[in-house]
Amino acid sequence: MLSLYLLDQPVRIFLLVLVYIGILAQLGSVIFTWYLQKDRRRIWRIIFESFIFLHFFVLCLSLSVIQVQSLSAQLTAPYLALRFALMIAPLSGVPLLFEERQNSDALAMIALIFTLPFMENIFGSEYYLSLIFSTMLLLLRAIAQVSQLRAELNTSITRVAMKEAFDSFPQPLAIGLQDGRIDLMNSAMRKLILELELAPKDIKGLEELLLAKADLHEGPPRVYALSHGDCVYHVQGESFAAPHRKYRILILNDISDEADLINELKLKNSELIHSNEQMEAILAQTEDIIMEREKTRLRNRIHDVMGQRLSILHLYIQQMEEGKAPPLTEITELLDSMLEDLSKSANTEVTATVDQIRDAAQLVGVQFSFIGKLPTDPKRERLILNIMREAVTNAIRHAQAKNIKASLVEKTDECILSISNDGRPPLLPISEGDGLKGMRFQLEQIGGSLELPHKLPFELRAVIPKLEAESAK
Repeated sequence: MLSLYLLDQPVRIFLLVLVYIGILAQLGSVIFTWYLQKDRRRIWRIIFESFIFLHFFVLCLSLSVIQVQSLSAQLTAPYLALRFALMIAPLSGVPLLFEERQNSDALAMIALIFTLPFMENIFGSEYYLSLIFSTMLLLLRAIAQVSQLRAELNTSITRVAMKEAFDSFPQPLAIGLQDGRIDLMNSAMRKLILELELAPKDIKGLEELLLAKADLHEGPPRVYALSHGDCVYHVQGESFAAPHRKYRILILNDISDEADLINELKLKNSELIHSNEQMEAILAQTEDIIMEREKTRLRNRIHDVMGQRLSILHLYIQQMEEGKAPPLTEITELLDSMLEDLSKSANTEVTATVDQIRDAAQLVGVQFSFIGKLPTDPKRERLILNIMREAVTNAIRHAQAKNIKASLVEKTDECILSISNDGRPPLLPISEGDGLKGMRFQLEQIGGSLELPHKLPFELRAVIPKLEAESAK
């Protein structure tokens, strides 16, 4: 280092200016490196840049202040120890060469080697040229390094802004690097992890933990739905590649509205299924009712067609055995009407007239009389005639009546049919058979009623409502 003090004043001042600029540039490089590269794996970068700064600082002291000849014994030893300690500066850059493989680091190591104290013995009086060349090289590198780190700082500021925007994203979101480390995670994801009490080691572990808590809904598409509180999230992970890295992004989309719609659809579908089952049951019951009504109608038809006339025929045969029956020719008309009615279609209504009822009764010696006027409505006329025929048949068959009277009284809103006979009174309460049940059913279908007496004199009473047109008249 003694040759430094033998330099010409202009050369020494030029070299000193370079060193001052180098100190400032390298100080900026150290600060930016420390700020941007806090990762422990990059500690060698900070150490290497710090050694270069110390090199500039010691060189500045050597050029501007310290004269070894004038140093006291106490200061000479520490200064020389510091100077020679800087010999390890090039060695601190070796790990960087293996890790980052940057040419600028290799040039800096070479420049540091050319400034080591033993180089003074090699170059002799020309050592200052090696020192100027190395200093300029380190200065240019420091300036380039500061420029690069400043650009990275601007990028880092952009990254901070991006993290803030990322953090404001409402859906839970996390991004992992290729090695599995979680690079970014917004506050919504952190809050969810805390509430679910998860402890993920990496992005893959986080995804597995979330999927384990989610319910799989078979598709297509297959959906993992995570329910938490009032929210339902769709857990979705995707991989994508950037120019120099691969990433794994994990996002939880809020599908609460969709889940509510699906649940509502399921409820509606369940209600439809239940309604369909009820409808099927109602249809089955309706079919049973229709079948039962059809059976009743056919039974009533057979009863209406055959009942009275079979009863009359039975009494006629009894009278023949007793020698009291009229000539056989008088029963021929009755038999012919039976054959004619049985041959008619099942849907054809068979109704006797008042005269036919009277004539059939007279065959067995029974007198039947009717007072009143039948309604103009065919349906009600047919109903009244069927009731009279059934009542006459029951009076002849069960009460052995000889005189039967029927009357139809017309009122404002209804007609009242009364039928009485002089036969034997019933000893027990009347048990309604198919005939009486059929009459009651037909009356109730149109809003009427049937009344059977519980005391003498016996009188059947049927109430038949009028049509609106008839009531208006």
